[in-house]
Amino acid sequence: MKSTDSVGVTFVNTVLGQGVLNGNVNLSFGQLLFTPDADTGRIDPDLVVALRLRMDIVCAKQLRDNLTNLLEKVEQAEIPGAVPLVAAEEVAN
Repeated sequence: MKSTDSVGVTFVNTVLGQGVLNGNVNLSFGQLLFTPDADTGRIDPDLVVALRLRMDIVCAKQLRDNLTNLLEKVEQAEIPGAVPLVAAEEVAN
């Protein structure tokens, strides 16, 4: 791989915000940092902005279509090693 093709990988936990400006879709993603609190002895989940994406409408539609396709395969367990998605309601019960 060429050194110009190297891009870091960013893990995210949540979508923090979305919007459209000048025909571009804007998404902000966050991740939880687990920070020890010396006073309480607990671990506090600190939500921070980890990634911002800007894309044109064509790319946004491609991203939507690809995510929909991928998630359908995960739900149907067609991808080896994929963990089936569970609805939040099922987790709570």
